[in-house]
Amino acid sequence: MAKNKHVSRRGSIPIDVIDRINLVKREARELEDALLFANAAVRSNPEETGEYLEGELAALALSAQRLRADADELRIAATPFMPKPRKRCRVSA
Repeated sequence: MAKNKHVSRRGSIPIDVIDRINLVKREARELEDALLFANAAVRSNPEETGEYLEGELAALALSAQRLRADADELRIAATPFMPKPRKRCRVSA
């Protein structure tokens, strides 16, 4: 059976949308990890914390926020492709 490159296994969500969502999520996690590391470095050496480092921390936080927003937008864009939930049949006793 040939694989359709434009349809995911979960329904009719285009693979490129799913790949983009996963990429954005991964990048956001990497930025959040970098932010946590930078925060730990600042706390361990507060006397060496300069404006440059504070600027870098702010830039990392902003980048992570943007990536989260991009992931949310992609999720919204993919919503029409999501399969609709099936209605459950009730069995009367």
